[in-house]
This record gives sequence, C-alpha cells and structure tokens, in this order.
Amino acid sequence: MLLVETPKNPLVFQLTYEKCFTKALNQKRSTCEQAASQITREAIRDFNNRGEEFFTFEEFCTLRRATSDREKRAFFWFFNAFLECVCGANIWRTAKTTQLVSAARETNGSKIVSISDEAFGLLLIDNYFEKWQILAEGDVEDTEPAQQAESGTGWGKKKANSRRPGKYTKKAMGHCKYGGWNSNGIQQFNALRKLVEQDRACPQAEQMEKELLAFCRTSAAGKKKADDNQDNQLDGNGARNNAQEIVEAMVPVEADWDSDDD
Repeated sequence: MLLVETPKNPLVFQLTYEKCFTKALNQKRSTCEQAASQITREAIRDFNNRGEEFFTFEEFCTLRRATSDREKRAFFWFFNAFLECVCGANIWRTAKTTQLVSAARETNGSKIVSISDEAFGLLLIDNYFEKWQILAEGDVEDTEPAQQAESGTGWGKKKANSRRPGKYTKKAMGHCKYGGWNSNGIQQFNALRKLVEQDRACPQAEQMEKELLAFCRTSAAGKKKADDNQDNQLDGNGARNNAQEIVEAMVPVEADWDSDDD
C-alpha cells in the first residue's frame, strides 16, 4: 500500500501536483463513464416502466444516513448496482455479498471501495445524470434508422445526445485541459469526499452496511435463481453463457485508485 506523507506546505503541494490529479481524475472518468451510463440508463428505464421517478442526487447523498424508504433504496442501488463501474465489477460483485463496504479488502490487503471511490461514484452521477436521463428516455433500439429519422428520434439525435457534455465537463464553464473536469468539478469531488468520510463515521454506518450486505446477498441469490431458470430453457448450446461472458468482459475491472486508508 502506498503511504503518503502529509505535505509541510499544502498549497505548494496542491499547485505542484494539481495537473497530475486532474489528469488522473479525468482518466478515471473516461474509464468508468460507459459502464456507468449503461447501468444507470437501464435503471431509469425500469423506473419509467413502473411509472416511478428515478432517485435524485440528493437522495443518493444521504448514503448511510438514509431515513426514508427512497433514500434507503437509493443507498442499496448505488452500492449494489452502480459502484462496480468505479471499483471493478468482478471484484465488487463477489465482495459485496461477503464483506461490509468500509471493511472490504482484496486478498493482498488493499481496499476494494475507498472513500474516494464512493465520492467519485457520486460525482459521476452528479455530472452525467441529465445526459443519461435524456439517453434513457430516447433509446429506440429496435427501430430501423429510416423510422427513427421520420420520428425525430434517429441516430443523428441520439449521437448528439451521446456527446452532450456533463455538468462539470463543459468547456464553456472554465478551463478543462484534456477535455476533463473544470475547477467546479474538482471542488465538488473534494466536497463529496468529505461527505463520504463523515458518512462512514456516522453512528448508523455499520448497521446500514449490514443491511446492504443482506440486500446484496438476497439480490445475488435471486439473480442466480433467475439465471438457472433461463439456462434450463436453453437447448444446451451454451449461447447464453458465452454472451454473458462477453458482456462482463466489457465492464472495466480496476484496483484501488488512491491511497486512502481511513
């Protein structure tokens, strides 16, 4: 594990390494955005089909201090479904059913979900939610290109929406070297990291993480049962299993990306 000594002059340290941090944060964004978009758009469509509004960013930010039913559901969805796009799908899908979030470790002892991972996940939602919502509501996957053009929901419109900038990645809002986060985005990340740090230390944190662990176990068992039922209906050629392996291979798998050990 990398140990970082507290700088004697934080301002000089920030000015020296700010570009490195900004570049790293943007590279993390590029890696996670596609997987995060797919996960969130599917969830938004499910909510729309049920006639329910998707969770708000404010509901996500309650995290372990959730009190209402929707806030708790937002907490469960964020960690069970969404966070794998930040900390690695293969690692987290197993760990979330066996370990508490704050204590989850890999076999080499490194954290699976750091404070910065949680903060970055929230930042992705804050930055891209409007874009993902538009894309989810405009997805017309089964429509031919000519029909899409006639209906005004064609590839041109969909392509334009896919290039829609994020809340903190608009070049017009400030200097965005590498096409990445502007200063407001960096400030928001720092604020969210502080929020998560305080949230992990709140009195109800451990109990909420235990409830999350139980939820993830139940969800995984339900998914396995559904998958087994689908397998029984196949003709035995293994087509579904191969497709599932391809989909999972497309999800980025990453180790810890920072050195916090709080």
